[in-house]
Amino acid sequence: MDFARKCIAEFFGTTMFVLIGCLGISMYASTLDALGLCLIFAFVFIAMYFVIGRVSGCHLNPAVSLGMAITGRISWKEFAGYAVSQLVGGFAACGLITLFNSLFGVSGYSANAVYVDTYKYPYVVECLVIEIILTMLFVLVFLAATKKGRFSGVAGIGIGLSLLVFYVIDYGFTGASLNPARSLAPAIFTGGTSLTNVWVFLVGPLVGAVLAAFLYKFFAKGMANDESAH
Repeated sequence: MDFARKCIAEFFGTTMFVLIGCLGISMYASTLDALGLCLIFAFVFIAMYFVIGRVSGCHLNPAVSLGMAITGRISWKEFAGYAVSQLVGGFAACGLITLFNSLFGVSGYSANAVYVDTYKYPYVVECLVIEIILTMLFVLVFLAATKKGRFSGVAGIGIGLSLLVFYVIDYGFTGASLNPARSLAPAIFTGGTSLTNVWVFLVGPLVGAVLAAFLYKFFAKGMANDESAH
């Protein structure tokens, strides 16, 4: 029952994260700048952290869950359950956005897209590298902020603010992803080039998470050795 509760929490949290974040971009892209749009995602994450942080840890992101699994903070069974719940949450969010589209005339699913210059050249490799680097940094922050394994509101705020910084940087290149659950369903619902390039937003964050996990283990070992020396 505890495992099911965690999966339901991740499903609910990810649904709210994708729904409100992507709706915010669809509704206010013409009136808010990148900072304002990314603040929506950051504040939703912080809110969800206070709601479900004590239940599942509030990953809302398969990349974060992968980093937690590699470092031994969750089991691989939990990783599988979390990842499925998060991805399904993304699809549930897009289903709700479809409803909003029909009822209130909201348009689009805010799918991620690679940067395209004025000559219509897509910077696919460059955006992949950006996704890897920024996800690596975000997962590192998440692992470090939650290292004691206990719920902390301060940790949630810190993670949310770091997400804000990385999203603002990423927004101009990809529309801000760092999260396969945020990217997969909107790309499928949107189709076209969004679906063609969605692999960037699946591979990049997962590779970044692997790098973050091994870097964290390396740094943690160094801290443990330093503490033992004293």
